[in-house]
Amino acid sequence: MKNEVKILNRMSHSDMRKVYINHDVLLLPSIGEAIGMVVPESMACGTPVIVSDTVGAKDYVIESENGLIFKTGDYRDLTDKILAVSKMDIGKMGKNAAKHIAENYNIEKVADNFYKILKNL
Repeated sequence: MKNEVKILNRMSHSDMRKVYINHDVLLLPSIGEAIGMVVPESMACGTPVIVSDTVGAKDYVIESENGLIFKTGDYRDLTDKILAVSKMDIGKMGKNAAKHIAENYNIEKVADNFYKILKNL
């Protein structure tokens, strides 16, 4: 892991995979984003994440296994998470992230869950 932070400008969807793969971790410090597809996309590409505890995408994260969750608005907690991830095996976290998304959010699983919801309405 390099000691640098890159803030990227808007880019095309087709360029996103390259970006995910070429970075160590994705940080989503949002205070209230419903789901944020950037999180499962990043995880699917094998890039672990750090997200705030008020975004819907936190539901994808298994703490310290495939990413980290920090307390929204607590810059010290966020700093601690960034420092912690720099000492973790991010390669392993990335593999866990990709596996978690592949096993739990593949098209068949999502369609089956959606069907169950509709059936119960």
